[in-house]
Amino acid sequence: MERRTYLLIDGENIDATLGNSILGRRPRPEERPRWDRLLEWSERTFDQPVTGLFFLSAGTEMPTTFVQ
Repeated sequence: MERRTYLLIDGENIDATLGNSILGRRPRPEERPRWDRLLEWSERTFDQPVTGLFFLSAGTEMPTTFVQ
């Protein structure tokens, strides 16, 4: 059986974490993580396939500016 890494991303709090803890302000779109790069790094680091699972809590409205 092939080993696989699952990368779980809590998208709901990414702006707050980046903004409050790192940048000290709301991040601009170009400052948000590039998930494809993170997945590639994970595959190299763990030397096995990686599946990314991005979770975003959405009610009746989808935050389209964030999703884009």
